[in-house]
Amino acid sequence: MRVRDDPDRYLIALYRAAGAIVQNEKSMSRRKVAKTLATIQFGMPINDPANLRSLHAGGKVLVALAVPPRGRENIEQRDAFAPFAADIKRKSHRISKAQDLDDTTWLASMAFAIGVAIKGDAAQIDVAAQAASFAGEAEYFEKRLLPYFKARRADMDTNRADAVRWPEFIGLLIPIS
Repeated sequence: MRVRDDPDRYLIALYRAAGAIVQNEKSMSRRKVAKTLATIQFGMPINDPANLRSLHAGGKVLVALAVPPRGRENIEQRDAFAPFAADIKRKSHRISKAQDLDDTTWLASMAFAIGVAIKGDAAQIDVAAQAASFAGEAEYFEKRLLPYFKARRADMDTNRADAVRWPEFIGLLIPIS
């Protein structure tokens, strides 16, 4: 399956972008990035008022698995999200090794565009728009990445640069229909 047709394509590009951003941070690894993204993609916040307030404030959130467990997971397993995180890493690695120019170009272009939006990098936003357009994702850029970028810039301008806008961040994983 072509990357541009994969239902997890934005998840994979987001993994690549976030992995590049945190590569020099000791507190975060690519494994943690994959686990966080798997939790966002396949989890659901626990419906508790304090938890939901934390979600909307960009704080820590308790999450439960929202899909059937995979592999050898069961009630006693500590981390039901691990197999999903492994899939994200595996798909990303497979694309890198496949040497398919169309797939690697799409992934590199979208990882760059998503990375610019996540960082709120105003100096690179026009280049990010071009990269997304080159990947055939101009509409995704306009409807998902640009609004996230604008919200991120607003946070940065009001000294809330560390806050994560979870609803908007989760929206980055939703394909344009």
